Amino acid sequence: METTVSWRCIVERLLDELQARYQSDGMIADEIMLAMSAVFDSQTVLESFNLVDRNSICRLVSSSGKILFQVVDEDDTAWLVLPKVNYCKCEFFANEVLYGHFQICKHVLAVWLASAVGRLHHLCGKFLLTQFIHLHNEYFNISNNNIIADDMNEPNRMLEIN
Repeated sequence: METTVSWRCIVERLLDELQARYQSDGMIADEIMLAMSAVFDSQTVLESFNLVDRNSICRLVSSSGKILFQVVDEDDTAWLVLPKVNYCKCEFFANEVLYGHFQICKHVLAVWLASAVGRLHHLCGKFLLTQFIHLHNEYFNISNNNIIADDMNEPNRMLEIN
C-alpha cells in the first residue's frame, strides 16, 4: 500500500516547524531553509525571505475579519494575496506556476513565511469598507460583492487597519 503526502501537507508541516523554531530561538534554522529549497525553487525561497526581511508584507483586515495581504516588490509593485491561497497575479505566477514549471511565486511564499514567523507589517490608518471591497474585487476580477456581502450593511463604515 502506497502512502502519498500532498504538497500542501508538506508545506504546512514546514511552516509549522519554521514557526516553532522561530518562536523558540528567534532564528530561521538552516535545515528549514534547506528543506524549503528542496520543496520550492531555491531562488524563490531566497527572494521570499528577502521580502520578509524587508518588511514588505502588509496585512489588511476588514471589520468582519476578511483578510488580504499586500506584498510590495523590490520595484515597489504591490501584489495582493489571499491567506492560504496559492495564487498571485504576478507575471511569474502566470508564466511559470500556472504552466507547472514552478509550484509557487515569491509573493505567496513570502506571505506564508511572514505569517509563520510573525513578521507582518500592519498598515495604520482608516479605510472605507467600500474601498477595501473595491480593492479586493478589482484585484480578483469579481463583478459582484458576494464574497464579502455581509459587510455591505454599512458600506461607508471606516475600517481600522492596525
